[in-house]
Amino acid sequence: MSIVVEQLDKAFAGRSILHRLDLRVDAGEIVGIIGSNASGKSTLIQLLSGILRPDHGHITIAGVDIYTTRRGPNERSPLFTRRPSLIRR
Repeated sequence: MSIVVEQLDKAFAGRSILHRLDLRVDAGEIVGIIGSNASGKSTLIQLLSGILRPDHGHITIAGVDIYTTRRGPNERSPLFTRRPSLIRR
């Protein structure tokens, strides 16, 4: 299984956040996303999870385009939040 991002663009209110991003993550790879504040890290995660739609480009996971493939009622997208949660014991 791989995640492939091709020519991804995303802008908010005319401000380009991601511009022509290409990325490939193959099965078994561990990837960290680092960058300064407002550099597009959270936007990328939201695009990968299907929360946001790109202005241009494609994202495929295991060969399936996540924006053109309809999901069945029992399939779920992962949900990423901006605020971490703590579990109390």
